[in-house]
Amino acid sequence: MTVCRQFIFLFTLIPAFNAAVVQATHPLSISRTLVDLRAGRATITVDVFLEDLYLFHNLKQNQAGRIRPDEIQRGIDRHLKFVADRFLIRSADGKVLSPGSSPSVRFDIPADGAAVDQLMKHRLTFEFMVAFDKSDAVLTFEQTFSGPGQVLPAEMQLTVIQDGGGLLFEGQLEEEKPRTIRFDPRQPPPAQDATDDARSRWIAKRDEAAFGITSFSSVYAFLYQEPEQTRLEVLMPLSTLNDAVPLERNQPATLTVPEQDALRPEIIQWFKEGIRLTSDDSLIAPVTDRCDIYGADLTDFAYRPQPEDVAFASGRLGLILKWNIPPEESGLTLTWNCFSNSFRGVRLIVIDDQHEDPIRRVSLTQTGNRNTWSW
Repeated sequence: MTVCRQFIFLFTLIPAFNAAVVQATHPLSISRTLVDLRAGRATITVDVFLEDLYLFHNLKQNQAGRIRPDEIQRGIDRHLKFVADRFLIRSADGKVLSPGSSPSVRFDIPADGAAVDQLMKHRLTFEFMVAFDKSDAVLTFEQTFSGPGQVLPAEMQLTVIQDGGGLLFEGQLEEEKPRTIRFDPRQPPPAQDATDDARSRWIAKRDEAAFGITSFSSVYAFLYQEPEQTRLEVLMPLSTLNDAVPLERNQPATLTVPEQDALRPEIIQWFKEGIRLTSDDSLIAPVTDRCDIYGADLTDFAYRPQPEDVAFASGRLGLILKWNIPPEESGLTLTWNCFSNSFRGVRLIVIDDQHEDPIRRVSLTQTGNRNTWSW
């Protein structure tokens, strides 16, 4: 397999990779991970190509362009620890859950080793177990395969199931972009071969329990249009907010209460400058009703919890802005300019009991001047 021209520079940074390596491999780690959640236990299986071991652990080839069996075994030994250290599961409070068993591997090493240009034909399966509290209903998944000390980008396809069958999540798990998943240990999702009706009923119950807020990676915005007041409620992941307002903290995994207090004025200012309500081009000043940081275990955002340190990977900001509307005002327009490199659009839920369609959904985006809503 020949490497794309734009990636060749990557290998010039690694003296151990000679020209034969460049021609035989591609500079990308591709893995598939399956997590099976059962009562207080997660079983993790990670499938990788033999090429990953070659690239991550600088395995040596002989003069014939083959990797000897003992050298493959050296890579396996190193990758056992690599996988367990770099695929992380965090509890709702942000703590990394330690593996409850030594990782194992399923792979029969060929007696004559493997040719460098055939590494993508060999797959290895690494397996380990992580224990968590049986009452836990929120877990965060994170991969750092291309983290410190590594120069290769890593793609991981993550599948999370419950009790051996019901699908909870399936999608890409990107570097430094954790995925938080809520599940009910008592009500697992239907098996993957269940009827559409059964799955629809389960989704409806899940959404009802979570008040319709089911994703930890999405931004939610609700606009309440009332005769004398307009209210905007925003729920935004800390990781998304961090792209626009750097959330300085001593520990990367945690945002403490004092750190939250110090950041709150800057956060409020960013939203007030970026979200504006006008009446016939006259600006109406907002009032900040709430600017709170929530942990992953909170589902009812009408409830205001006591301040607490939160896990950065699964924490969210809850903000409420209010505008008092004088009776004579008309022709109102909301302009949304709170965007970032990772957040380029928001689905605004408009709630107006006086309208014939009391609940409407509006897409606001920073492209094409489609960032306003008027009424």
